[in-house]
This record gives sequence, structure tokens and C-alpha cells, in this order.
Amino acid sequence: MRAFIRVLSSIFIITSLLFSGAPDNISAAHVQQGYVNTKNTTLNVRAGAGNKYKVIGKVSKGAIVDIIGFQKGWYKIRYGNITGYVMSSYIAKIDVLSPQQAFDMVRQTDDAINKIPFGKIVTYSEAQKLFPYVATSYLTKFLNASFDKQPEGWTLCACDAVLFIQLSLDANTKVTYSSNKNTMYLSEYIYDELKGNHSQTITLSKTTSGWRITNISEKYQ
Repeated sequence: MRAFIRVLSSIFIITSLLFSGAPDNISAAHVQQGYVNTKNTTLNVRAGAGNKYKVIGKVSKGAIVDIIGFQKGWYKIRYGNITGYVMSSYIAKIDVLSPQQAFDMVRQTDDAINKIPFGKIVTYSEAQKLFPYVATSYLTKFLNASFDKQPEGWTLCACDAVLFIQLSLDANTKVTYSSNKNTMYLSEYIYDELKGNHSQTITLSKTTSGWRITNISEKYQ
């Protein structure tokens, strides 16, 4: 019936898993990151904040690094097993969505759905206010998948939506980011005797309005 109901408790599970043993490409908390923005192919990582310190490693142009400190024009960064300092002018900051932030967006969206009485018609303009974390470009598709379409708008019904989120978000769920960290994917392979086995993915993207849910898709084998 409502696309987000099952995913809420599931995201809570994966959030707990992330805190206890997150993969390298997933942050349990919101971490400032940046990419190496230099004309050279690599950037020196030094033991301290200054050129006088020993080079302890190198990071490639375009590499994504964690920014964990700042000192006199130098960022303290973490990249793989390297922790050291690089000139801040060679790092372009990027904003990364954490799993906890994704959970908060989904929770607020689900809360808004739960407040809609059965049979109430929701217009497009009302939906924009009710679901601020659903991207404008995806809103109509989201409404068509989660509600019954009526001539005047959309209504809730006592039946499953055409598109139904089935992610359990356990150890089988993949949480990944695009190379520029502007898109986050929650995906999982679903074993479903009724609809057939398939993979399902929730996409969250960084838009001009901030991070938004931009797609919920299924792919059948």
C-alpha cells in the first residue's frame, strides 16, 4: 500500500549494522569528504601540516578522501590506510549523505503518508508540501506507485502499491555511492514467490534543493 512502510524498520537494522561494522565506502556518521583537485596526477600526503614534513603517501587526482582536521591551510585527511596532511587548496569539499540521514528522510516521508486519511484526495501541490524529500522530478511517479490515481489527485487504498519496497536492508543489502558521491543507492536482491525474484534499488541524489529520493526501481531476471 505505502512504499515506505517496510523500509523503515529495515533501515534501522542496517543503521545498526553500519555502526558495528561498516564497509570502507560507508560512513556511520556524516563525514565531510572531498576529492583531490590538482593538475598533477597525484597529491603528496605529508606527516604534518607543512612542506617540511616527510611525504608518507600519495593520493590520485580525483580520489575521494575523508577530511578529519584542519591546520594552517592544510587538511588532515584519511584515504584507505593513509592518514596525513595535504594542502587544503588541492581538496574540493563534497557533501555526502550518510545512511542515518537517508533514514531520517525516509522516516519523515513515511510519517507524512501515515497522516493521510484513507479516501482523502491529495493534489499535486499538496503532495509537494507533504513529501519535501521526494524530488520534484520523481514526485508524480512516486505518487502513482504509492497511491491510487484519481481524476482530482491521489488517494490511499487498502491494497499493495504497484511499486512496493521489499528491502530487508540486512547483510545482503548493498549501500553504495556514485564515484562523485552525489548519488546513494540502497539495493538488494529479493526472493519473491509471488512477483518473481528481482533486485530493487532506492536512489537518493544530491539536487539543487538538497538530497532527495529520486527513484525506486525493480529489475527482474
